[in-house]
Amino acid sequence: MEGMDVEALIQELQNFGKARPAPSPLNVEDDHGSPRSMSSSMSAVSEAPSVVSLGSSTEMTESDMSLSASVSSISPSEILSLTRTLTLIYTTTLLSLLTSQQLALLGRARYLSSVLAAAREERLAESIEEQLSITGLLFGNAGEQMEELIDLPEGPTEDTEARFLTMSWWLLHVGWKDVGERVRMSVEDVFEGVSLKTRLTLPDLHRLVLDVRRRIDLNTDFLHALLPSTPELTAHVLAQGGFSFPCYYHQKTESLAPLLDELQGIVQSADFGLVLDRALDTAVAILFADLERSVFPSSNVEEEPRVRLAGLLPALQHWSQDALKGLPCVLVDDILSTREVGALEAIAFARFEDDVRGR
Repeated sequence: MEGMDVEALIQELQNFGKARPAPSPLNVEDDHGSPRSMSSSMSAVSEAPSVVSLGSSTEMTESDMSLSASVSSISPSEILSLTRTLTLIYTTTLLSLLTSQQLALLGRARYLSSVLAAAREERLAESIEEQLSITGLLFGNAGEQMEELIDLPEGPTEDTEARFLTMSWWLLHVGWKDVGERVRMSVEDVFEGVSLKTRLTLPDLHRLVLDVRRRIDLNTDFLHALLPSTPELTAHVLAQGGFSFPCYYHQKTESLAPLLDELQGIVQSADFGLVLDRALDTAVAILFADLERSVFPSSNVEEEPRVRLAGLLPALQHWSQDALKGLPCVLVDDILSTREVGALEAIAFARFEDDVRGR
C-alpha cells in the first residue's frame, strides 16, 4: 500500500467514470419481430392494468344493464293486476247481459201468461153464456169447449223462474275462470315487452287494452263460460242453488228446458256478440274516465301527460276493488243502459211466435 500512488489511482478512476458512455436501453422484439426498447415495454406493461380495468368495467356495466332490464320488465304480479281488472270488466259485462236476457225471457213468459189468462176467462164466460142459451142446451158441445180452455198451458211457475235464474251460478263460480285465463294469456302477449318505466299517455294505454281485447275476442263464443253445457252440469248447478237433483228432470218436460234452449241460442247469436262488444266499450270507458281523474294530471300544456306503467298498476288495482262496491253500481247501470243492450232485450221480448203457436 505504501508503494502505490494512491492519489494517481483515484484520479485515474475518476477520469474513467467520466469517460464511460451511458448505457443504451435494452432492446426487445415485439410480437412482429420489430425491436422496441425496454422503456416502451415497461410503458406497455404499466398500461396493461388499465386495459384490464376497462374490460372489467365494461363487463360490470353490461351486468348492471341486464339487472336493470330484468327489474324494469313487467313481473307476474303486475300481470295479475292487469288481468284482474280486465277479468272484472268481462265477467261483470257477461253477467249483466246474461241476467238481462233471463229477465227478458221471463218477462215475456209472464206477459203471455197474463194475456192467455185474460183470454181464457173471456172465452170461458162466452162458453158459459152459450151453454146456458137455448141453442147451447139443445145442440152445443160445451163439455169439449170447457176441456180445451182448461188444457191451455200456463206460463212458468215461480219455482221454474227461480231455477232459470240460478243458472248464473255457473258464471260466478266456474265460467269466470275460463274468462280469466283468456284474459291472462292476452295480457301477457301484449304487455310482456312493455317496461314498467315506459311512460304512457292515456291513448297509449287505451291502445294496449284494445289490443288485449282483440286477442280475447278472436273467439267470441262465451257459451261454455256463461251456461252449463250438459244436463249433468245443469243438475249440479241446480243442486248448488238448493234444488234437488230429480226435480230438474221433472221440470225438463215443462218450461225450464225451452227457456234454457232459447237462452243458449241468444248467447250464440251474432246479435249477442255485437251487443257484448258495445257493452265492453262502455265498461272500458268507465275505467279510463276514472284513470283520467285519478292518475293522469290535468295541465294546460299541449303535450299529453305521461305516467309510467308502474304508476298505473296501483290505480288499476284500486279501481278493481271499488268498482262493484258502490250502490247503485255505476259499472252495471251504465252497461245495462247501453242502447244495444236494450235493443237485444226488446228482440228477445218480442220473439213469442213459438209460444203463441204452441198455445
